[in-house]
Amino acid sequence: MDDMKKSALLWAKRDILTEEEPEYEGLCYRIAGEFGTGNTAADLKELLSEFWKLFDGTYWHSLEECDYDIHRGDFWWKPAWKEPRVRIIDCLLNLDNS
Repeated sequence: MDDMKKSALLWAKRDILTEEEPEYEGLCYRIAGEFGTGNTAADLKELLSEFWKLFDGTYWHSLEECDYDIHRGDFWWKPAWKEPRVRIIDCLLNLDNS
């Protein structure tokens, strides 16, 4: 993973952790916005394909409740749920170390 990708992920993580009232936007839009090239899922698919490889078609309401067969462009977790968003960023950052 190059430095630009790492930087975008770290800035997105910082934003998520420091916001008092989480914004209702998908993680892909948050990360794509950090690249400064746009704010769309398509931008992120091109810039950070590692993110899309983690998609499993599941929307999580909580740790115990989920829906299946969602589309890639949909939310993967309920809006404003910080923890899974931070965990997926950490996972992406650690892919480079394995």
